[in-house]
Amino acid sequence: MQAHEVQTPILLDKDTALMKSLRVKYFPTKFLIKNGEIVNTGSVTRWMTPSCSVNSDCEVAMQKVLLSLLLAATFGLPAVVAQQSPPKAGDGSTTTAPSKLPKEVSLVLEVTESPGLADHKSFWEGDYEIRIADWSSVVAATKSGDDTRRLGKVLVRSSFAPRAFSQKNAPVRISIPVSNELLNRLAQQTKIPQAFLLSSTLQIYDAKLNQNLAFDLNRVWRSEHFPEGEAKIAITVKPDGGYSTWGPIPKVLPSGYTIVGGQTKSSAPKP
Repeated sequence: MQAHEVQTPILLDKDTALMKSLRVKYFPTKFLIKNGEIVNTGSVTRWMTPSCSVNSDCEVAMQKVLLSLLLAATFGLPAVVAQQSPPKAGDGSTTTAPSKLPKEVSLVLEVTESPGLADHKSFWEGDYEIRIADWSSVVAATKSGDDTRRLGKVLVRSSFAPRAFSQKNAPVRISIPVSNELLNRLAQQTKIPQAFLLSSTLQIYDAKLNQNLAFDLNRVWRSEHFPEGEAKIAITVKPDGGYSTWGPIPKVLPSGYTIVGGQTKSSAPKP
């Protein structure tokens, strides 16, 4: 500034009023003023010439633009600034969506321990339903003692046929593509937190114990705690014929995290 004897008073462009009045959409990162016009704008992508009635107005406008550029360089602000347009009504611009959503959400059910786990005669089967609902409705239903299993929207309802524990496909993987209503819900979960709800009935036959187990497995987990989209539930059959379940557990455990829904443990069945 001293080398070029620039003696323009310093002003601040509050609320981008100057940019709007000059109809400037982008500032150049390099520029040269020649005969009152900006030339050789370097890496600028677009420059919109100010609208002026007389030459003196244009000179003042150019001085203001130059000052704004110098202020940006002085305070370390970005040199290229885009003029913001107000959001259009109904276009969803006011919604802050997560930066990345998974292509699918999935739940893995697996019997991890059982006395007859290696016996090819041991097997399990079951039916299940997975829903998605607003987390606030889950909290309200829980506080009032209402049944949470009918909240929200059904994403999938199905069953799996008997499969031996010794088979590679013994774990059950339930996958749901992120599309349609599920996509819309997950895209707005920063404002309206979402939860998945599992309702299932499982039957397990342990050949070593020569015993059948049948029980309901219900779970609720918040989608934001599983950003990769996958949740897992482990089932353990004990030597006395009892069972326990564990999960879903997030990879990054939030403070005070609690597994919600269903009975996690059982005692041995009565003879």
